[in-house]
Amino acid sequence: MFSTVLGVTGQGVEYALDGIALRHTAIASNIANARVEGYSPKRVSFEAAVRAVFDADGSNAPSLQLSPPVTYEEAPIDGEGGLAFMNQEITALNGNVIQYQSLISGIEKYKAMISYAISEGRR
Repeated sequence: MFSTVLGVTGQGVEYALDGIALRHTAIASNIANARVEGYSPKRVSFEAAVRAVFDADGSNAPSLQLSPPVTYEEAPIDGEGGLAFMNQEITALNGNVIQYQSLISGIEKYKAMISYAISEGRR
């Protein structure tokens, strides 16, 4: 979506948004299954793959593919039935929302700058 209009920057933002969406799904699953015995929480890490998009030159960036790894870990157990785990996941979810909002805000500002440059400063 953004990559066709904004080049490498757009592709990096698009990949980041996809990664954030996948992370959001994983965190929501962790919260929903926090009290299920034997459930292994999911983690999604995509930052290195997005960084590779920004580090690449414009000629090969469209061919890069992002496939964020989903890892599983042992569910932490505490004396309060996973309360600390739930707090950790809710904090992660809030951080993920802030990342999403920041990316959307940043891309809107970037698009406004491009539009301003194209119109040569005329409104």
